[in-house]
Amino acid sequence: MNKGIKEQTFEKKEIDFKKITLIQFICAILVVLLHADNVVSFPNASVFEIGFVRYFTHGICTAAVPIFFVLSGFLFFRNISDESGMRAVGKKILSRIKTVLVPFLVWSGIYYIFYAVCNRVLGLDMLTPVDISIKGIIRGILFYEYCFPLWYMAQLFVFILMTPIVFVILKNKYAKFLVLALLIICSIVCKGGNVGWPFGLSTRSIFSANFFMYFYIGCLCARVNVRNITDKVNRIPFVALFIITLVSGALSAAVYEEIILTPFLRIAVPLIASAVLAMLIKISNNTKFTSKVNSIAKNVPSMLIYTLHPLVGQVVGQVVNFDSLGVIPSFILKFLSVTFISCLAAFIIKRFLKPIYPILCGR
Repeated sequence: MNKGIKEQTFEKKEIDFKKITLIQFICAILVVLLHADNVVSFPNASVFEIGFVRYFTHGICTAAVPIFFVLSGFLFFRNISDESGMRAVGKKILSRIKTVLVPFLVWSGIYYIFYAVCNRVLGLDMLTPVDISIKGIIRGILFYEYCFPLWYMAQLFVFILMTPIVFVILKNKYAKFLVLALLIICSIVCKGGNVGWPFGLSTRSIFSANFFMYFYIGCLCARVNVRNITDKVNRIPFVALFIITLVSGALSAAVYEEIILTPFLRIAVPLIASAVLAMLIKISNNTKFTSKVNSIAKNVPSMLIYTLHPLVGQVVGQVVNFDSLGVIPSFILKFLSVTFISCLAAFIIKRFLKPIYPILCGR
């Protein structure tokens, strides 16, 4: 009997992990779509063209990174109990050095070398001049100055370092909800609550209360019965979630374009993130679809899609002039080409560069 219970528990964990992999893969594709935004290249674009592009990029796709933070917080605390205590938190932090910090530094270094070679050796004007000094190398790699999307990994590791404090808060049944309320208020009223680096070390933020809120929500979800949450999500009609996603996506894009300036409508981003995550949870219940996507995601890791796509986008932009086709065709073709090449490159790294794959992917 006990053996049967253990096998059932193991099987349930495997199914949950497959669902998480599915959500991560789809969110990685959404990030590529977000960064395919090309409106700035067309100063004379029509209202319809701007609205079309921004609806997807700064509407629907704004859900991707918040979902990544929620999943990261959930995965960090999912196996940590009050009994395992701070020792388990410490072990998780050490494991995240390998899975988050090392890949961040490696990829930031790759981008620094890439732009240094392009600008200094090949003479290609692909970015502002690269500083080759010791200070320039430190700023370029540590503060990811040549690949802005790496901000997610840098910010995530800062949040991971804060998990001992989070663990103490989560043990108190009143404090954990009070902190959540404060984070929600801060993200709405304080435009994200960003804290910059001291002494002018970098223009990047060292801490964002807005994104920490999503990470904290993930940590909080790991401390409750997730089955109850997913059951409640599954009871929501798909049509209702779809409508909420469409409306909140439009609100998010409108807030980004400053068409709507009411600060309380900044709740549009948490709303779109919640709606998209709920839709992905419902979609993941389709075992056939989940199996097909996971068969792809197994060979095309979402981490590599995320880290490769800025480099691929830069090269594609230099080789192919999509802008000559117009706003919307350029937007669609850039997204499709960057996604395909990024996935292909990720597959090649996973399949044929096995010695360096664990370092690049944090495995």
